[in-house]
Amino acid sequence: MPFLVGYAGTPDPAFPISPPGLSYLHGKPALRKDLAFATDFVQRLVARGVRVRAVNHSVYNGFFEDTHQAAHLTTPEGVVEVVFFPYDVATQVKVTRSYDAEGGVYVFAVQRHPSDPEPTVIDSPCDMAVMMEGKLFILTDSEKLAKEVRQALHPGT
Repeated sequence: MPFLVGYAGTPDPAFPISPPGLSYLHGKPALRKDLAFATDFVQRLVARGVRVRAVNHSVYNGFFEDTHQAAHLTTPEGVVEVVFFPYDVATQVKVTRSYDAEGGVYVFAVQRHPSDPEPTVIDSPCDMAVMMEGKLFILTDSEKLAKEVRQALHPGT
């Protein structure tokens, strides 16, 4: 059986290879410079025992006009999307939740400003998918992970 053969070329500068967003240095998480805004959040999760496997930029980077800092965290229990706002989201953002029985998903209507005519709609299989904590807007895709994130943010509860 032949081996796959080909020329080993140099990387294409038009498509640079990025190092992983997360690495561990002496047991502590270290993030790439372009993801440094998420360092404190990741460290809190890891300190609480959440096994964060990877950190990358999130699709929510351009989702909200108020910020372009969002991270996608992968864990064995699921995914965390966290958006970092420059203001306290709990006092500025209104989220209403409903359940779509036909689609089997929870629907979250996110209204960032009272003047927004139409809220932004996010759907999730998890009823605890959206959390707001200080300047953080957090989305998870599993009940277990949502509880772990909440406990990491509020260690005494």
